[in-house]
Amino acid sequence: LCEVCRANFEMSCHGSTCMSMALWQAEIAAELRDLSRRGCWQQALHLLAVNAEQSSTVQWNLAMASCARSSRWSEALGLLRFMQVESVQADFITFSAATTACDR
Repeated sequence: LCEVCRANFEMSCHGSTCMSMALWQAEIAAELRDLSRRGCWQQALHLLAVNAEQSSTVQWNLAMASCARSSRWSEALGLLRFMQVESVQADFITFSAATTACDR
């Protein structure tokens, strides 16, 4: 996590009750979804990069969809290659986003 995200995560902890990793991933996914809708592909890639160790396939798909919506096919295919390097399991949505990026 980047320092800002880490600080926000730590601030969400109250005593022994801390935000679960699943909730944290859901918040990152929601932010990626919002960035994708607004066409902010660079910010989406940055958010994915600073959270890569904890990222799920859903988050990678959202970042790839952001690239697709912005006609950034090269970046989308780069994400697909990097998913393989990072051993992140691609799914139907992953390949659909990559295909959509190449179609635009």
